[in-house]
Amino acid sequence: MIEVKSPALKKSIKLNRIIGKIKGHNTGPTMVFFGGVHGNETAGVFALKEVFSKLNPEHISGTLYAITGNKEALKQNKRYLNNDLNRLWFKERIISIQNKTVLNHEEKELLELYTLIHNIIDTESGPFYFIDFHTTSSKTIPFITINDALINRKFSSLFPVPLVLGIEEYLEGPLLSYVNQLGYVSLGFESGQHDEKDAVINSKAFIYLALVYANAMDAETVIGFQIHFRQLQEQCYNIQDAFEVIYLHRVKKEDNFKMVDGYRSFEKIKKGTVLATDGEGNILNKYKGRIFMPLYQKQGEDGFFIVRNIESTVENSL
Repeated sequence: MIEVKSPALKKSIKLNRIIGKIKGHNTGPTMVFFGGVHGNETAGVFALKEVFSKLNPEHISGTLYAITGNKEALKQNKRYLNNDLNRLWFKERIISIQNKTVLNHEEKELLELYTLIHNIIDTESGPFYFIDFHTTSSKTIPFITINDALINRKFSSLFPVPLVLGIEEYLEGPLLSYVNQLGYVSLGFESGQHDEKDAVINSKAFIYLALVYANAMDAETVIGFQIHFRQLQEQCYNIQDAFEVIYLHRVKKEDNFKMVDGYRSFEKIKKGTVLATDGEGNILNKYKGRIFMPLYQKQGEDGFFIVRNIESTVENSL
């Protein structure tokens, strides 16, 4: 068991690997929620802990799991200790880790999560839904990220938040990409900035909506369902567009990368605008679009993304 602190809520909770498991009184989906895959992103685990403590199994169809991600990193409030746990989930790396005799911290975490995920798939019945909660170092409205697959699009389009497609093309080894390749619905929910109270509130709202949209609960049994819906809708300023990633600026420690202060995710940017600096000077924007997840923390290899609106394309393909 570990103790995790929330700077936003000014309190701490104690967690095991499985935050909660609820077996519903009726048959239904299996839903697996992850929080804290990045250890400095605590909103998800606090939201899951609270919601799961309040759910009534009599109102649940199927089986629900809430799972802690990077335990020691959560305890230390660090993104990761040795490796980014959300960049290890590809076949070759998993096989390599399974064959090692000496493992670093994140490799041990991966094997525990890998075993747990496959045990759930082997012992529970579908349909399966996997949802991973994250937050960002920059100011942002809530949004969903998915691998661009039809099974993900249909479920994700039900939520009143922006949708970002195609991020898997720029990142190697996210947990949800691995799950999606197994053939199951998987989505990431970015609920806000790391240490803001709204990130926890948005995560709780998203959990309740996900339970209803996956048919694990009826909306009538969720107290304040419309309040949760409006919470996300208002936090997004009614933006429910779809976006695609068109560029990722990767960084290394030796680059001395630094974002220009004040950028928010989804903020429109002009070509030629100075977005950041590194050892070679100013980094200028070369695209027409919006800044997405600019890096305002020490750990991380994704300096910033550029996204563009594809609302009409996504709507026509659903």
